[in-house]
Amino acid sequence: SCSSSTNVAEGGIGGSGISMGSVSAVGSIWVNGVHFETTGANVYEEGAFIGTDAATTPINQMIGVGMVVTVRGTINSDGVTGTASSVNYADNLEGPITAITQNTVVVLGQTVIIDNLTKDENGAVLNDASRFSVGGWVEVSGFVGAGGSIHATYIENIPPSSEVELKGALTIIDSTHFTIGGLTIVVADSSGLGDGDYVEVKGLYADLIGDTLTAGSVERMSAVLDTVDYDEAEMEGIVSGVAVPETEFYLGSQRVRLGSEIEFNGGLATDIVPGVRLEVEGSFTSGVLVAKEVSFEDGIELEGNLVAVDGLTLGLGGMPGIVIEIDDVRTVFEGVAASSGELAIDQHVNIRGRATGENTIFATRIESSVEINDQVVLQGPLQAADPVNFTVAVLGITAGGISEYAIDSYGGRVEQAIFFSTVMPNDLVELQGNWYGSGQPIWSNIELDD
Repeated sequence: SCSSSTNVAEGGIGGSGISMGSVSAVGSIWVNGVHFETTGANVYEEGAFIGTDAATTPINQMIGVGMVVTVRGTINSDGVTGTASSVNYADNLEGPITAITQNTVVVLGQTVIIDNLTKDENGAVLNDASRFSVGGWVEVSGFVGAGGSIHATYIENIPPSSEVELKGALTIIDSTHFTIGGLTIVVADSSGLGDGDYVEVKGLYADLIGDTLTAGSVERMSAVLDTVDYDEAEMEGIVSGVAVPETEFYLGSQRVRLGSEIEFNGGLATDIVPGVRLEVEGSFTSGVLVAKEVSFEDGIELEGNLVAVDGLTLGLGGMPGIVIEIDDVRTVFEGVAASSGELAIDQHVNIRGRATGENTIFATRIESSVEINDQVVLQGPLQAADPVNFTVAVLGITAGGISEYAIDSYGGRVEQAIFFSTVMPNDLVELQGNWYGSGQPIWSNIELDD
């Protein structure tokens, strides 16, 4: 969700600003890499005031790690500290679990994905759905993906209630029915609503029959960050659609336009496709987030030919030791393979993902083709750099013999010595080369994305 329909306590971020994302730490609050001082900040839930951060009611008693919140306040010129005037939390749903798989629960007809980015009410990481049970009630906060699934950043067991609650974009069926995901909602009259409207639906649990709910109330909500402009705006989310390729896209329900002097971290404009998780920084004007910086949170990229397909794990030619994990629910498939069962040895794939272990990658997106292609790409955090032998290690792969070096902030190609004197462990680097069916790849160039 983007924001509650209630507009509360606007402030400024170096003038004016807004930041929406999952909370990474509390005791004050960290959102989108910014540490906000929260003493005296008003805290809201669903737009309703619940308290002011103070010694008697510290913010960590009201807001938990993983919750998706909207912060209004000020961000300092360093870009990593600020002061919050308000914090607003709005969950995605509250209701009973009707089905469970290893990494998903189904609640009110919505598939909720639980993985190593999901936190519970104690701030602990949940790697799967094993602690939940069918019939148990949960509260979920997270980001809606391109297919409508909710990627939970926070999930909490809650006591059963007489009322269920769901927020989402609707699809009209007829004058008395619409759907949100897999839930059909019955209303007296849907004529005031339209396809794509973002709404909050509440109803009695007694009126939930299977995947059909007779609504007690339906409230249209804002699908954008706010109704006023901000000099600075930050937002985390999943790309739900592309309006104009390489120019405009949707992060959840929020329209984003790439600015004229855009900076990318971990990808390019061509990589902005449905299912990719991003953090965007820029300004907010007339309901549009104008991006000046786009960071890919699924910052690992692998490209090459499949040499191993073993159930839900893959291996790429020239990259021994890297284990790629996939899942038909959590992985977005594009190209010739629409599911894990259609992946085959010798297909050429481009993979976006994130590290789940030292050399283990979970693939969030796989684009596959049957073209003959010897190109390989390995993008990830630098593990080591040897300025004597001129080698680098990325995801357990040691690469040498590189002929071209580039540093993004330098504007392109640099001398070998400058590269090795600049690069640091955990910097994001991209290796490119060719693999001809055996042995090690022939690496041709490397770029530091700083």
